[in-house]
Amino acid sequence: MKRFYQTVTVGNEEDKQYSVLLDGKPVRTPSGKNLCVANENIADALCKEWDGQKETINPQTMPVTQIVTTHLDHVALYRPDIERQVLNYLNTDRICYRAEGEGITAAMARRQAEKWDKWIEWYGQKSGVDIKTTTDLTAIQQDEKAQSYARDKISAMDDFEFTLLQILTSETGSLILALAFLEENIRPREILEMANVEDFLKSEIYNTDFYGQDPHLEKQWAEAEKVFIACRLCCDSLKS
Repeated sequence: MKRFYQTVTVGNEEDKQYSVLLDGKPVRTPSGKNLCVANENIADALCKEWDGQKETINPQTMPVTQIVTTHLDHVALYRPDIERQVLNYLNTDRICYRAEGEGITAAMARRQAEKWDKWIEWYGQKSGVDIKTTTDLTAIQQDEKAQSYARDKISAMDDFEFTLLQILTSETGSLILALAFLEENIRPREILEMANVEDFLKSEIYNTDFYGQDPHLEKQWAEAEKVFIACRLCCDSLKS
């Protein structure tokens, strides 16, 4: 779609929401809702994305807009179903499934431990129970206390914060990392590396800094990092 507007401003709604105005008219989501948020900093970020568009509007360069749209058009309408999907991640959480610590996978096992053990311990302390890990392919059934903690944390979130959790869980394959990202000061590059431990280790082994990275993988990482940066911005804005 070609850019059809000149000015981008923040508008104040009656219910303490901040909307994005293009030439004074509100942006609408695909479902017809006003693109608006309750946080002024996030609204400013939305405006910067829309104002930063050139001749053609490219949604892939607007991750905050995508987050807010997901919140308004999906999470707000289908939250119970989405909650169940997110909670299902705990038993298949990426960071609970490890490589064997011997032979050709020993280096991978060490890197997984380096990147993931801290957050396994973090979640264990939060939930009050040891978190199981395995080198098998068989799915783990985490202790009920671990699952109950996740349910309680999620039920206490408003729809926008839960939207961030849902996006982070899907992007990383880890509910534990997603919860940690919201509560702790994990930076976007850090969570990108934790979600792609195997590929980052292979890049080091094959010295892709010298020989060049797989263009498809490089693009995939760049897009994921944009999402994590947007989530960090939103998360920090909610806390400020």
